[in-house]
Amino acid sequence: MTQMKKLMIVESPHKSKTIAGFLGRDYKVVSSKGHIMDLATTGKFGLGVDVENDFKPTYVPIKGKKSLITELKREVKNADFVYLATDPDREGEAISWHLKESLGVKEENYERVTFNEITKDVVLNAINNPRKIDDNLVKSQETRRILDRIIGFRLSKLMQSKTGGKSAGRVQSVALKLIVDREREIAAFVPEEYWTITADFKDFTATLEKYKNKKIEIKGEREADDILKSLSKTQEKIKFPQFLPFLQFPACRCLSCIDKSSVDSFLFHEFLMISFLDDLSMIYNQNLICLSDCFQTVGNHNNRLFSGQGINSLHQ
Repeated sequence: MTQMKKLMIVESPHKSKTIAGFLGRDYKVVSSKGHIMDLATTGKFGLGVDVENDFKPTYVPIKGKKSLITELKREVKNADFVYLATDPDREGEAISWHLKESLGVKEENYERVTFNEITKDVVLNAINNPRKIDDNLVKSQETRRILDRIIGFRLSKLMQSKTGGKSAGRVQSVALKLIVDREREIAAFVPEEYWTITADFKDFTATLEKYKNKKIEIKGEREADDILKSLSKTQEKIKFPQFLPFLQFPACRCLSCIDKSSVDSFLFHEFLMISFLDDLSMIYNQNLICLSDCFQTVGNHNNRLFSGQGINSLHQ
């Protein structure tokens, strides 16, 4: 019985020797030595990209890679099945796509395999879990390369003629624009006087955010004094949500905790509290059922569900 000839193409020639030792005689491992194709330098502005036709790219063999491509074509022709095992990033995905297209690999005669380390178990596991080429990763790399070419070729020439700089790129050019825009905002900033009103209570400090049901903006000292005088004539009790103390105070007694944070920590790590956060106003149905069972078991308390304003710590 004739054994199927299998070909694996990796990027690095150093990797190919090691991997070949893992796979045995049925496999032949060769390398592409990185990218084999790149954008042409023909067309409008030498971009290799038709910007007027949906940015369609034109690819050509990289200089010095034609003989390697010919050799790889011969290897593909002599193989029954091909594994494209280039690196597991978007560059590697693009290389696999170029290999498939340039070498004439048929759709039914290839698989894409990836691994993050060169060990026997990992390589064999990758072969046992193959996939096809990820077109989204290929398009991602292609988009990055087209941006490099357009900005590099067009903006670099403009910059060289105006500033004497050597080159521009898709990352540093955008970063520079963000810096310049921010500096212009800083230069155009007109400082304005503003005041805040803060009250110190026994256990906490509060800042006045609203006055007469409107967001407060105090422009001067006289306005601040007027508000203070108005507030000093009013008295209102602050009502805190009762649900959290309902759990914390009994828990504190039972656990002999010193402060609130100790109770929170214990309840959370024992899976009796969902989260430390106090801004979530939703409990999933399965959690309500769980809480209901818990309350009935602990003390036969009536279930209480808070709604509307003042529901901070509801999920606890």
